[in-house]
Amino acid sequence: MLYLTNMANLALEMRSVSKKFGGQTEVSNLTLRIPAKEIYGVVGPEGAGKTSVLALAAGVFMPTKGRVLVNGVDFAEE
Repeated sequence: MLYLTNMANLALEMRSVSKKFGGQTEVSNLTLRIPAKEIYGVVGPEGAGKTSVLALAAGVFMPTKGRVLVNGVDFAEE
């Protein structure tokens, strides 16, 4: 687990994010913190939800539950 003392240095933060399409859950209760100036990769098997997570981070999809913050801004509230 990564602990940061200054949360203002987060480029991306996902707080208990879930995304459903119809009755299908694509992302379930994801919490993720990526510090600024860091590079991360998303890996997993086909159908694991990688594309959905990236679309949530980019604002293409809005979460069914939870919050997505980019540089501390929640675009769902803007």
